[in-house]
Amino acid sequence: PKLVMYFKSMSEALHYRGVVRRYLSYYQSGFMSKFYMKEAEADVKKSLSLYTDEFEKRYAKGQSAVNLALDMAKATFSSFRISLQLTDKTQEAREAFKHHLGLLLFVRYSETLPLYPLADIKNEIFSAASPSGGDIAPTNQGVLDWLLGRENESREECDSSNNRRDCFDLAANLLSIAYYQMMMGLYKSSYKSFDKAMDVYDSHLLEGETPMQYFDIKGGFPVPENVSIDLLQEKP
Repeated sequence: PKLVMYFKSMSEALHYRGVVRRYLSYYQSGFMSKFYMKEAEADVKKSLSLYTDEFEKRYAKGQSAVNLALDMAKATFSSFRISLQLTDKTQEAREAFKHHLGLLLFVRYSETLPLYPLADIKNEIFSAASPSGGDIAPTNQGVLDWLLGRENESREECDSSNNRRDCFDLAANLLSIAYYQMMMGLYKSSYKSFDKAMDVYDSHLLEGETPMQYFDIKGGFPVPENVSIDLLQEKP
């Protein structure tokens, strides 16, 4: 019976994750309204709840949870993407992104990290004892260096003009930096960049607007193609 319940839970978690990915794809294509993004938000929570229950059971027994954490990370990736498509959800986006980074860190360093309750894993990215990432020479260092160089220029343009378009360019730059730092294992730095981007959106979005309305728009900040694809154009 326990094995049957396990497969049932994981099947449901995978189902909800797949539904969420379709919602994201269709919404970006203009086929669905914001109502369906709220549905996607509810479904990704269901998926994560099922994964979390199983994760905690394995963790409590000292069993390997790496593969499960990888599956959960796919759901948390969708979770913060959904929050960026909705109004007044920047704090939820922060929490989902932090959770995502914590799972990635757990997967990468599961053999060296001490045991932590699942609720604490996402906060481990801030611990001084945590691996800092970046120990493998990154292939995208040149792109990250360019993005970091553009950050100061973008911030100066935003601060001097206080023009919303300039400030949204800064936010797009920061999200791109967060993405590359995440891919390179620089999890603490990645969260800080993401948090800065959310601060910009909090300061400049008007009622009813969402962060993704001003991300990778024509004439705006030149978002790297792979960042745009992963955050905006995922296929079901």
